[in-house]
Amino acid sequence: NTAGAFVFGGVGTLSIKTGGLTNNDAQTQTFNNATNFGLTATSFINAASGGLTLNGGVSIGTATLTLDGANAITFGSTLTGSGTIVKNGAGAFNLASTATAIGADFTLNAGTTTLVATGATQTLSSGASVAVNGTASFAINENLTLDGAQITRASTAALTLAAGKTLTVQNGGALSEGGTQGSGHVREAVHQLQGLAGDRQVDGARTALLTPGGFFFNAQGLTLVTS
Repeated sequence: NTAGAFVFGGVGTLSIKTGGLTNNDAQTQTFNNATNFGLTATSFINAASGGLTLNGGVSIGTATLTLDGANAITFGSTLTGSGTIVKNGAGAFNLASTATAIGADFTLNAGTTTLVATGATQTLSSGASVAVNGTASFAINENLTLDGAQITRASTAALTLAAGKTLTVQNGGALSEGGTQGSGHVREAVHQLQGLAGDRQVDGARTALLTPGGFFFNAQGLTLVTS
């Protein structure tokens, strides 16, 4: 688009295949209807010259959806599907999901990805993952539960938890390679509070809450809280 800002609406679903969605205008373009990127194995969104806001719900199915460009891309409603979102480019990616469970995988290679505060705790479902690579940043601004999901972070990347928010790890979820359970939660809590968690470190972690299990030192869950 090069015709200025517009708002695309309606009750139907906009289906976007391998041709993707690109904004070549300096104005932010807004889509208030549902968008479906899951009809083909791959698709893309490129905020090349201006931002793109998708407010009507985004479905990716099992597809790989690549986000690129120097400008902001915002998902302002639900994100459904078990596919993969790949974040490239310097532009911000704002995920303001109104769905409480997210099953997609995220590969964050560049720019800042923000889990926007919506007032509802978000859950990454079992098997989902977030990989924060290179110099990318992942800002968690809403309460987040890793329910069998995991977050990994490269030593050059950033992982931050907003003040007063919680990051809960349970049911085999992890801030590392593989699952963390039992005494592993205790060790992780100590490392996080001492700033010794390395690639898993959550910046700003000040309090760790451990959920006890049925045996001595068998913690079933870990919650990190920032001050």
